[in-house]
Amino acid sequence: QSFTIEYKKKINESDEELLQLGIVELRERFKSNSKEIIVPQEVDVELEGVKFTIPKLGDTQIDENLLAASERLNEFDTLTNQKVSRMIVNCQRVDVSPFLDRIHQIDHLCNSPLTILISGDNLYIEAKQS
Repeated sequence: QSFTIEYKKKINESDEELLQLGIVELRERFKSNSKEIIVPQEVDVELEGVKFTIPKLGDTQIDENLLAASERLNEFDTLTNQKVSRMIVNCQRVDVSPFLDRIHQIDHLCNSPLTILISGDNLYIEAKQS
């Protein structure tokens, strides 16, 4: 089971602080009483009866499962972007088509999700910061 939270990072906030906020918020939201939380780095949160685990590459089966899930998610995102691009191409004028056929390549190069808005003859692209 997974859930994604988006935070807007303030200039003076560290990644560790955001991770701490996320852990506390998710535990409260789902009323979680998990005994183990897998985190990407050390966190300065103390929760009674909870063990924080930082996976090491190749250390456990968990790592292989996480890597496989990540690959499947990236593949799904790529296929979804391609399908959406093709749907947009079918609905738009011919002069926009060559650009949209390559949007998944641009998205892959930027390595960030894109928001695409087409209004009449205008094409707006916004790359979301990760």
